[in-house]
Amino acid sequence: AHSIEEVEKFMGTESVVAEWKYDGVRCQAHFDGKKVTLFSRNLIDNTTQYPDAVRFLLEAKKDGVQSFICDAEIVAVIPSTDGHRLLPFQDLTARRAAGDSAVATRIYCYDLMYLNGRTLLEEPLWKRQELLH
Repeated sequence: AHSIEEVEKFMGTESVVAEWKYDGVRCQAHFDGKKVTLFSRNLIDNTTQYPDAVRFLLEAKKDGVQSFICDAEIVAVIPSTDGHRLLPFQDLTARRAAGDSAVATRIYCYDLMYLNGRTLLEEPLWKRQELLH
């Protein structure tokens, strides 16, 4: 679609959710109560490639959360105290290719599929996002 009006015309009265598309590496983040594991879309364990994203996710975890699985995007950033400036995807791929961590990363979770031993896949998106935030 080229405009909101086109989306509304196509969808009619159906509910629509629009989200920001981060230009990064998609991942699925698993927390088992002790550690975070980051899986690629091909189920490759990428945890060791993004230790700063893992730390960021653990720091953001709410008290009382014992386990979770979420869909997320890992992005390259310039960290600062007043927010993070997103860097182009090429900076993230350069980091991966070089195997260094000179480029900082953060993880943005956009869907929660499992929480504290309970699957959320049958819950509506608005409910999963409410639990996520």
